[in-house]
Amino acid sequence: MLRRLKYLVLLFALPLTGCAWFSSGKPIAPTNTLNINIQMEKTSNLGHAITVLIQQPTNMDAFVGQSYASLSQEALDKNMTRYVYLAKSEDHHLVLPVSDTPLAIYFILDHQPVSGWNYLINSPQGAVQSFTVNTSNVTRTQNIELKAKSDDSSKKKS
Repeated sequence: MLRRLKYLVLLFALPLTGCAWFSSGKPIAPTNTLNINIQMEKTSNLGHAITVLIQQPTNMDAFVGQSYASLSQEALDKNMTRYVYLAKSEDHHLVLPVSDTPLAIYFILDHQPVSGWNYLINSPQGAVQSFTVNTSNVTRTQNIELKAKSDDSSKKKS
């Protein structure tokens, strides 16, 4: 009888603790990762595939100096991490292990957009970045830092 009682307590207690953990508002993803969400339509990039290049570490000087031509050569020379996505009506989700040094995300489309093809994330650990690829450009739709903020700013001064 005691054995059944222990089993029933565990049976009811585990789901409740799991619900409390999920509803605590704390991030579930590890803080040493970067989550990238890319939303695409069938008409994204005029129906052609897009290439996403990830470069880490990077710095502001290298980031600002990049052009489509220099980036494609550097991607070949330095073996940058690259992902190719076909234009479909679906979302793509990447979870990348990252260090806490600046990271650059580059989107290579058929025709180079004037802006919105390169993004610099200064502190990528624990961040969530969401992008939407339209007919001929890329827009950042979400930029969330998951790291815990310092409690010093919330304390009241006496």
